Amino acid sequence: MSRYEKPVWKMIYEVLYELPEIFTPVDVIRRVKKRYPEVKENTLRAHMIALTPNHPSSKYHSIRRKFFYYLGNGRYRLLKPGEGVTLSNYQGCSRTEESPPISEEKALFKSHLSKADKLLDQGFYSEAIGEYGRVLEELFKQLYSEYLPQLSYKDKENAVIYEKKKEKQTYKFTIGEWLGLFQYARLFSFISLDKKGKEKAFIFFTPPIIDIIKTLRNMAIHAGNDQDYINRETALFVKSAILCILHELGIS
Repeated sequence: MSRYEKPVWKMIYEVLYELPEIFTPVDVIRRVKKRYPEVKENTLRAHMIALTPNHPSSKYHSIRRKFFYYLGNGRYRLLKPGEGVTLSNYQGCSRTEESPPISEEKALFKSHLSKADKLLDQGFYSEAIGEYGRVLEELFKQLYSEYLPQLSYKDKENAVIYEKKKEKQTYKFTIGEWLGLFQYARLFSFISLDKKGKEKAFIFFTPPIIDIIKTLRNMAIHAGNDQDYINRETALFVKSAILCILHELGIS
């Protein structure tokens, strides 16, 4: 149903946390088009219907994921538990078996890792490090989409403030910008509690490790930096760190 760089339902999912308790299609359209100005209004309206299981016209669309509940007179709210929601928690909505399968994430990471491995084997160390960095950027995107709706109001507000300061859409963020956002909105600690529990903490998915990867990647992709550090050993370090992060998060 999508002709854009990502499925339209994912574009809509990214703005769920910004919506008021009761909203209209215009509320959704305005927020999505701010991030993705190329998407057509009629496409968004059609997807809203498709994502609303109790809408009279929803049966004419094939999207399995459902986010909204239709109140009549053009008004909507988010689905509640038991009403068919299919993505991660947001104001009481919980993940179900129809959530995007983890295999999709693994396949995407595997594709980037495979390309990076080939570059590494061919001796293109700068390019390999750059490609390994893309894995980390994609990981940040997916974690942000999943965990942002679950944050406290204050931390969500901090995330929005940070995005506005950067004056760019998050899908264009670099590793350093993602690192800053996750620190500012306290996402590292939130994800750690969710994945590891109160008594444990991450070893690899931490700001110090990611900051090293960021520095090496910047050296690799920007001409004029100290190239003495860009070699096979450095590329192998970045690869190992990325693999450890994915394993730590249960993705590998």
